[in-house]
Amino acid sequence: MTTLEWSVDGSLLATGCMDGIARLWSREGILRHSLDAHSESIFSLRFDAAGKRLLTGSYDKCVSVWDVSTGKLQHKFEAHSAQVLDVDWKPGGYHGHDVFASCSTDRTIAVCALADRETDTDPAATTTTPLQVLVGHADEVNAIRWDPSGGLLASCSDDHQVLIWQLGQSSALSMINSKGFCYPHPCLGPSLFIGSVITPRRYTQFVGHRLAKARICPMYDLKDSFVLDLKFIIVGTREVGFCII
Repeated sequence: MTTLEWSVDGSLLATGCMDGIARLWSREGILRHSLDAHSESIFSLRFDAAGKRLLTGSYDKCVSVWDVSTGKLQHKFEAHSAQVLDVDWKPGGYHGHDVFASCSTDRTIAVCALADRETDTDPAATTTTPLQVLVGHADEVNAIRWDPSGGLLASCSDDHQVLIWQLGQSSALSMINSKGFCYPHPCLGPSLFIGSVITPRRYTQFVGHRLAKARICPMYDLKDSFVLDLKFIIVGTREVGFCII
């Protein structure tokens, strides 16, 4: 197993595996559906807010959209030239369309829109042209997260940077890199630093901790992004620990 994701109401668990098959499980552990459309490993999953659709991102360079109730493939997106590492739904959609973003080892982020009404077709429809491609990272993009309003998208990369994007803008609004102040954590290790997303800056004090030597490291994950009134995001790094920026 490579990834898993609970539905918002906690009634279903989605799992992705090296065999390229995603599976939907009930809370009691009963297999509901096997979602077989990828030819390589699945490394990302995401339910939509209503729990009706599931995104799967795979090393086969594709993102698939599934009907959760039937287990049928609704749409396949081929917007990347290399492995897909993460996917995330955009809250609120865009101009009446459901929208999601995906990121890849090809160093890009693809923002894709679904049709007004996705219907089950055999074979499922395939789209190769995304709504927008965001280019700004110098290395593979490991994770992405939309803020709760759907207005901002955060991305983190092996290039040691977190970029903040807005749909419709061709360049990132903000850039924060991991070359800066790092603060040791008694349990998680010396990999914590703090800064502001809206106006990138680093704080030089962190109560209860001593300033540690600065580190430069790849950014691997974005968890519970844009917390505290959209002012902060949490980023996982290659080192043991996490960053609040």
